[in-house]
Amino acid sequence: DFIATVKSGGGDPVLMAVESKGEHLRDNADTRYKERVMEALEAAYNHGHMFVPLGPSRAKFDIVFSVRELAQSLAEVETISGT
Repeated sequence: DFIATVKSGGGDPVLMAVESKGEHLRDNADTRYKERVMEALEAAYNHGHMFVPLGPSRAKFDIVFSVRELAQSLAEVETISGT
């Protein structure tokens, strides 16, 4: 699991929280639960209900199962940051 502040180009920084899982765990009850938790956390952060003092105002919370999915998630962060 990883948490980082990502800044791409001239855009605003974005808080990124990623949980990595093996492909064999993609469709189990724990993963489905954690997907709902990550969605709720992302929504709460992006609507100002959670924050990091002096931190980014936007966040991306994601679960990834491969390097390809991590790259896709990072590409989505670029969209969020406004680059």
